[in-house]
Amino acid sequence: LRHDRPATGGAAVTRRMGPILRDVLRTDPRLAASVVAMRLAAAVLTPLDAVALGLLVDAGLRGDARAAVAWAALLAVCDVGGSAFNHPAGKLELTLREKTNFLFERRLLRVSTAPETLEHLERPEFHDRLEQARDRSSSLGDLLVRAIALLQAVVLMGVVLFALASVHWVLLALVAAAVPAIYLGGRGEAVRVRGVERAAPSLRLADRLF
Repeated sequence: LRHDRPATGGAAVTRRMGPILRDVLRTDPRLAASVVAMRLAAAVLTPLDAVALGLLVDAGLRGDARAAVAWAALLAVCDVGGSAFNHPAGKLELTLREKTNFLFERRLLRVSTAPETLEHLERPEFHDRLEQARDRSSSLGDLLVRAIALLQAVVLMGVVLFALASVHWVLLALVAAAVPAIYLGGRGEAVRVRGVERAAPSLRLADRLF
């Protein structure tokens, strides 16, 4: 809530996310570690489900009963394990989100009432920033959850790429199809954030009038 205009751009966003993530992790380190461990375990087991199924079919076609039983057991472990980790992780994420939201709400209140003078309360730009912070405080609790989901997606992608390469290395070219969507998604989010910042005075006025 500084009075100067915040820096924009990918590097600035990354710098701001670091302290926020550290604060979230400090909210409940054990809970955060449990969620990360469960999500990563599920990220490994989920794509291995398809790998085990493929190996099971191959063993069946070869008539290798012993290998078929082994791969069927692995298939069952991967299938059950993915759900067994993801479901409780989702429940724990709700608790972590609530604790994080409370932390940021308390910090927002402390920052907005900390100055000993009333000068900041007479500045429209301060109220614009305060309104944006209030609107976004609830989403800050989702930041660690989204970071965990991103880490889970990276691990899952690594296992999938390994599985594709084991079939044929040419299949790795499929990854290139995701590049435009990732790039355009990032650009679109940057445009949305700039729009929200420009609309802050009008949104605050509309809220007060309502």
